[in-house]
Amino acid sequence: MLMAVMLILTQCNADSETGQPTQEIDPNDILCTEVFMTVPIKLVFPDGQPVLLDSSKVFWISQNRYLEQNSVSWNEARLWGIYAIVDDRMQKELENRQEMMHFTGYLNSEIICERDVLVGADKCHVIYLGAESLTLIIQKNPDDEQKNQDEGEYRNIEGKYSGIFTVQYSNFSASGKTSLELKDGKFICIGSSNRIPAGGSGNYSVNNNKIIFEDRNFWTANFDWNLILNEEYEYTFDVKRLKFSAYKNDVGYYEYDLEKEEVSN
Repeated sequence: MLMAVMLILTQCNADSETGQPTQEIDPNDILCTEVFMTVPIKLVFPDGQPVLLDSSKVFWISQNRYLEQNSVSWNEARLWGIYAIVDDRMQKELENRQEMMHFTGYLNSEIICERDVLVGADKCHVIYLGAESLTLIIQKNPDDEQKNQDEGEYRNIEGKYSGIFTVQYSNFSASGKTSLELKDGKFICIGSSNRIPAGGSGNYSVNNNKIIFEDRNFWTANFDWNLILNEEYEYTFDVKRLKFSAYKNDVGYYEYDLEKEEVSN
């Protein structure tokens, strides 16, 4: 009996105030949740609309290198103006450390946002270690505002274009040449023989930063119909270059990057 009592006393500590035994917790016994955590930065305009960057970069200052990005998840989150600084793929590298990451956001080939973000990780997840808010308000360029008022609510994008179509699936990407003509509310898109893209024709309309295509063709069912130019895309236009893209049906990210052809006299 005496030996049993001694064994219990060696395994427990008494609370100094209550005298009740307390059990020490080993940090290695903490259970982690299965939630995949991200430290994100959110960019919005003063009216609350998300800032849809053309691209962004995250530079790990102490390691003197840029971090790799998942293009599918980047394009999906971009629709909400949210851009990842780090996520749980870096938990092991950042555990019990304080590291500064430098975020740079690009729009219309210009830097519109830069921010240093202090991050780290505990045993389970990456965490934000800074004190400032990661929601940033980006002021609109007055010159861009004036351009957006051309032709009423949107810019005149009619014309003939040619360029590259790219689709990014979860495990691979593919690209192909394409051409597009926009005239009097109608469109004709010439695709590739391998249907990357498939092309299409019909009516189109523009609403603020969105362009909506209504394809009027009949198609067979033996390929990804998202490769047809149809439905809604977000677009940018700078007089010469037309880019529009969409993340569709949890299948992939579809982007057209086109240059306007010169009109011959």
